[in-house]
Amino acid sequence: MNKLQCSVQLSVRSPDQDEIFPGLNTLTALYVVKPMKFDDIYRFFRNPPPLYLNQELAVCYILAILMDGDSYGTELISRLEKGSETFRLSDTVLYSAIKFLEGSGMISGYWKKVEGRGRPRRMYRIHPDWEEKAREFASFWSNYSQSEKKQLTLVMS
Repeated sequence: MNKLQCSVQLSVRSPDQDEIFPGLNTLTALYVVKPMKFDDIYRFFRNPPPLYLNQELAVCYILAILMDGDSYGTELISRLEKGSETFRLSDTVLYSAIKFLEGSGMISGYWKKVEGRGRPRRMYRIHPDWEEKAREFASFWSNYSQSEKKQLTLVMS
C-alpha cells in the first residue's frame, strides 16, 4: 500500500526563548496519510459521521424540546441521539447553550427528583414571557434538521 509520509518539526521553546525541556529543541511528529480511494467516498456516504450541533443550533434544538415540556441536560442529549442518526450534541455545547438561555431569562431551571434516575436533576422550562420567541427559534431547528436530512437522503440515493 502506498502511503504519504509527512514529517513536522515543532519548536519546544517558551515565548522568551528558554528551553522548556533542557536538551530538547524540537519535536518531530510523523504523520502517515493513506491515499484516498473512490471506495472511501462510498463508505463515507453509506455511514456518514454525525454532525455535532454548534451553540446556535443547540439553542434552537433545546427550545424545540422544551416546547413539548420540561427536560434535563442528559435527556436532551439522549433524545437527540435516539431521534436522529445525523445529529449529536456535546455536553460542552449543551451546557453553554443552557447557560446562554438561562442568562437571557428565556428558560429557568429547578431541581426535581426524576423517577428511576437516582439523584435529583436540574430541569429546564421556557419562561412564559418567552414562549412566542421560543416557538420561532424552535421552528428554525425544525426547518434546519429537516433540510439536512433531505440533503443527506439526496446525496445517498
